[in-house]
Amino acid sequence: MPTLLLALMTACGPETPPPAPRPLDVVLVVVDTLRADALGVNGSAFPATPHLDRLAREEAASFSRAYTCASWTLPSVACLLTGLPVWRHGVVQDPADADIFGALPAEVPTVATILRARGYRAAAFMNNAFLAPQFGLHRGFEPYDYRGADILTHRSAQENVSSGLAWLRGSPDPSLLVLHLMEPHYDYYAPEAQRGQFSASLPHTLPDGPFDEARWAAWTTGKETLSPEDQAYVRARYAEEVLATDAALGALIEGLKADAARWERTLLVITADHGEELWDHGRFEHGHTTRSVVTRVPLLIKAPGVPPGDNRSVVSTAELLPLLTDGSGELAALARGGVTVPGRAAISEDILYGPPQLSIITDDLRFTLAPRDGQARLWAVSPDGVEGALLSDDPAQRGRAEPLYQALGAARGGLNPTSPTQPVTVEDVETFEMLRSLGYVPEPRAQRQRLLQPPNAHDPV
Repeated sequence: MPTLLLALMTACGPETPPPAPRPLDVVLVVVDTLRADALGVNGSAFPATPHLDRLAREEAASFSRAYTCASWTLPSVACLLTGLPVWRHGVVQDPADADIFGALPAEVPTVATILRARGYRAAAFMNNAFLAPQFGLHRGFEPYDYRGADILTHRSAQENVSSGLAWLRGSPDPSLLVLHLMEPHYDYYAPEAQRGQFSASLPHTLPDGPFDEARWAAWTTGKETLSPEDQAYVRARYAEEVLATDAALGALIEGLKADAARWERTLLVITADHGEELWDHGRFEHGHTTRSVVTRVPLLIKAPGVPPGDNRSVVSTAELLPLLTDGSGELAALARGGVTVPGRAAISEDILYGPPQLSIITDDLRFTLAPRDGQARLWAVSPDGVEGALLSDDPAQRGRAEPLYQALGAARGGLNPTSPTQPVTVEDVETFEMLRSLGYVPEPRAQRQRLLQPPNAHDPV
């Protein structure tokens, strides 16, 4: 059907035409910096996601092999809202100038503009400074409720959920609601209700309060090396932020279920813009690699006709647009079918810290390429979607990279780094200060080079 995942209709006699079904409401939740394995259903060591786990077990398809198309917020959310891969939308940081970013051209359709043209109302409640209106992702949303965030301050997940639910309850028409939740992003200082739940009893030498900008820079550049005990403490602090996010999502689900009929005709998608490395490969944070620790994210899809359960098909979050707009596309078919389909691949690219990087992942392999110097790596990938052995060091295994190299170039139309479309300089002082606080633009602004280069001690790809 051309309309969006229409609610199931009861059979009627031939003399009584069935009433026209009402299109589904669409609720898209994007959680900032949420690793796939932060969820219990994906193997978390912490009981941090009881509400998401219950949704995955009872009502939603959970794609445990879902990958975001970029390692940081702006290009990743552009993929989510447009259905375009990074190399087509060009909403990226300039590879040669850290002050310049792409903005989405006005002629590019988004989930909001498409559904608005079909009679939907559309609202978004956004936080990350990379979601500021100047980057062009606001088109079609009324309201586009944006509040910038820096490391130490952001609108809470609970406030975002409450605002979104209030707007949805006042919307009698078919509605699109997009929520962006900031909690798992550094500073790893959870709200009081969740603070200390996992970390209070752990030995450590770190401050109990919020982690500041100086500490972020020291950890991200590798200038400060943490003990195993301190690393474990940081991971527990991160999990507490996830616990706070899950509590807010529990309130969202409860609020949606308060209107049982509306819940039945709601398409709910919960995912993330990227993950977070917590020294898994010796590095910290995100934006520095396209490997799974940063690009593998949760993806839960609840909709009429979609059975619950784990699906291990390799999928990209860039595939969501057809599902969100009319219930079509391969991802929609995978969700409805409930069967893992082998042989699929996902492409990720664009990093902030270090030279550009391209990447493709399949059922059992990850291939990365640094296009400036041609440095390539090939890893074995576990059934859970995590890199293991470095195969490119084995001459007998290197030939397995060639098909992935060819597929990556064919999909992108080449292997050059993506340049920004409609480049803009961050002129707004408030937005710039938020981006600087988050580590995304250099200080001072006149510095025309990367804020961070990857440490020599670790693999850059």
